[in-house]
Amino acid sequence: MKGFYTLVFLVLIYCSYAQHGNNVSAANALATKNPINGIRIAWDHSTLKQLSLAEARYSGYARMIKLHDGVLYCVYESDKAVLAINSADGGRHWSRPVVVASPKNNIACAVPEVLQLQDGSLLVSYNLRPPANNNNPEKRFSIQVRRSLNGGTTWSQPVEVYKAGHEFKNG
Repeated sequence: MKGFYTLVFLVLIYCSYAQHGNNVSAANALATKNPINGIRIAWDHSTLKQLSLAEARYSGYARMIKLHDGVLYCVYESDKAVLAINSADGGRHWSRPVVVASPKNNIACAVPEVLQLQDGSLLVSYNLRPPANNNNPEKRFSIQVRRSLNGGTTWSQPVEVYKAGHEFKNG
């Protein structure tokens, strides 16, 4: 089953890679390299399935867990927002994305992480990232957490658990 999670994660990364003007030939070139210590991972390109929205300019940094009820739950960055999808059939079919966190005031929501608590609720944490050229001290880097009590259908208001500086070097 670990192989399946790795495959889905790689699919999300590949989709992000492909959306930036790159193509499958680069991935094929990697698949033909010599094994290291007898090990080489080769991707069966016939299994590729894009899970992120096709119209997204960027999607990446996917994290996936298996919930207590067996559902696969995945959070990822997409166009400065954090989205979540799930699959109840082992990854054959996926839900439409649910927005966990949206950018506000040109501050991106990035690098999400997800976990399920013993009571079944979900926590998603993510970074708030102002633009690289930010000089507004009101727009600070921070970490926020949201909780869902209904399997990720709706989310609580964000709770800020860490606040950093407003400059990239202090974020």
